[in-house]
This record gives sequence, structure tokens and C-alpha cells, in this order.
Amino acid sequence: MQESFNNREYSEEYSDRGIRRFGRVNWIGLYTLCRRETMRFMSVWQQTIFAPLMTAALFVIVFALALGKGRGDVMGLPYLVFLGPGILMMSVIQNAFANSSSSIISAKMQGNIVDTLMPPLSAGEILTGYLVGSLVRSIIVSLAIGTGMALVIGQGSRIRSGR
Repeated sequence: MQESFNNREYSEEYSDRGIRRFGRVNWIGLYTLCRRETMRFMSVWQQTIFAPLMTAALFVIVFALALGKGRGDVMGLPYLVFLGPGILMMSVIQNAFANSSSSIISAKMQGNIVDTLMPPLSAGEILTGYLVGSLVRSIIVSLAIGTGMALVIGQGSRIRSGR
């Protein structure tokens, strides 16, 4: 009987530790995780921003040399203009996936995943933080590749005007 009384006292004394004190969303923790993810990939921008730009450029060069000259129009567009959006989307999707997966795996391998799991963040907040980091990286990559392709291929105004 004494043992059950002690367990009850213990549970009453520490019952307030499980109460969430941040409301429905821990905005400060979510912002911090989003910022950490963004700063993580921006600290190695040569690998995360410049490398996809070079990969897309290599794809354009290879397809231009291998098929570009002899290939006719595709759906009324020059071959490289038709190919550009596909290369852009391939790079964006690949980088969005690479950002979140490499972040989680590198944190696990380096032993600092505890820094993500210990703060009072729900699973949804952690997921949102990683998704926002991936979204920011994919937007930056898409802007860089889109600008590069518009400069190199130079067909943006022709496509929009319908000529």
C-alpha cells in the first residue's frame, strides 16, 4: 500500500512536465529549425547551389552536342527549349530530396540528431522545418538554373509571345 501511495505522490509532483507550454505550434522552435536547415546548406553553397547549376549545364551541353543540331522541333519548339524545363524540374526535385535526406542522415552519422529530437518540437514541426529547408534550397536552385537557361538558350521571350 505504501508503494502505490509513493507512486501517486511522484506522479502528482511531476505531472506538469508533460504539459505543452507553447500553444499549438512552437513558432520559435520551428523558425530555429528552418533557419538551421537553411544555414546548413548555404554554408556549403558550392556543393548545394553551384553543383546543380553545373550539372544542368552539362546536361544541356551534352544534349546540344549529341542531339541538338540534327534534331528537329519538338511540339513546335527547338529541341533545347523543349528540354530546358525538364532539366530544371529534374534538378529541383533531386535537390529538394537531397537536402532533407542528407540533413537527417548526416545528423544521425555525426551524432547530433539529438539536437533535433530533444527540443520541444512535435513531429509535424520537425517535418515542416525540414520541408521548409528543402523548399528554400529548391527555389534557389530553380532560380539559378532558370536564369542560366534563359541566358544561354535565350528563348524566354519567344515562348511567351507565341512566335
